[in-house]
Amino acid sequence: MLLLAAFLSLFFVNSILSLYLQRSLLIPQFNLKESTPSGIKITGGIILFFTTIWIIRAVQLIVTAKTGVEAMREQVAALNEELAKTISSELLVGTGIIILAFSALFFSNALLGIIYLKKWKKQQEEQHNHYPDDDNLQL
Repeated sequence: MLLLAAFLSLFFVNSILSLYLQRSLLIPQFNLKESTPSGIKITGGIILFFTTIWIIRAVQLIVTAKTGVEAMREQVAALNEELAKTISSELLVGTGIIILAFSALFFSNALLGIIYLKKWKKQQEEQHNHYPDDDNLQL
């Protein structure tokens, strides 16, 4: 349960960091903390990795729902005959669709954060090239 809470907090942290990034893109005078870009990269990478696995597993669940439900009924029937009758392929397909939808949303959120981070870096480089540091000026 603790691992699940820690993992779900990744989505929250990534969203908060992405909001700071969005504010920095809209208002160039707003500076990001040094840890924000690396935080977006790390949390976004972890989210992309796991949501890719979830998407693959959800598609597998949807595709193999008919054969999977028969195997599940046999296993559950050994424990509870009435419960085995309630398991249907539509239930597995619906579960797969819900998992697929949430995974796609989380995936796209993390991907957009990383894309906007690249845009922010490009904006910072252009701003630095347009207004170089005055450290090298000789008076």
